[in-house]
Amino acid sequence: SATWWHEEHPLHIRKTSRFTLATRHLERARDLYVGTIGGTLLHEGENDLLHTRSAYIAVGRDDVVELVEPLDAGTPVADYVEANHHGLFAVWLQVEELAGATGHLASKQVAPCLEDASSFLSDPATTHGVHWGVTTNAIPGDTRADW
Repeated sequence: SATWWHEEHPLHIRKTSRFTLATRHLERARDLYVGTIGGTLLHEGENDLLHTRSAYIAVGRDDVVELVEPLDAGTPVADYVEANHHGLFAVWLQVEELAGATGHLASKQVAPCLEDASSFLSDPATTHGVHWGVTTNAIPGDTRADW
């Protein structure tokens, strides 16, 4: 059951936070997800951890997409966009408590690429070539229930 992921799993996952999609053109991507796909814009602003402009869009009943456009060169998102143009940058889980979650990840030799007081993004060299994130942050406007 979904409650197992929150109550028993060492990460104490509350829910899937979001899927982060990197782009060079935030406005075009936002218009596609809202106007064409029919998603609901939840929040727009800067993501200090990723150094991006971000738009959070609810798509369907259970998913939130974070569209990100890099603000600075030399950041993980900017490097990803430079290499790939656009695409899936990271998958994030919302967890109950960051220290416990990152302690579990460290015990599995998962190292950080970026982290702050509320979020941890994995170094893809330690997570099979992909970025995984855990965060305690709620997305403004997100009405999805916890698991």
